[in-house]
Amino acid sequence: MKLEKNKVYEFLKRHNWSIELESLYKKYIFSNFSSAISFINEIANISEEKDHHPKLVNNYNIVEVFWITNDVGYITEKDIELAKNCDKTYLNYSKNEI
Repeated sequence: MKLEKNKVYEFLKRHNWSIELESLYKKYIFSNFSSAISFINEIANISEEKDHHPKLVNNYNIVEVFWITNDVGYITEKDIELAKNCDKTYLNYSKNEI
């Protein structure tokens, strides 16, 4: 089900995501390559469980995440749910890197 635009914009505002390539987008920065790859692997495991997969781009310690429901071509509630999960996962990494 397609989300109302105001719900998507509220999510963007509250969670510091943006829209890139018609997808929910966020860039995460880690202290090193290993942490970035561990984060990717954790997101991959969650994605497999939910049968919903993001576009992930890695460049050394930077991971870019794009969520969109490809089979319908727009952002759905599932994308928002999994984007929030990315933030939660990143927060755990941030705590461990301090």
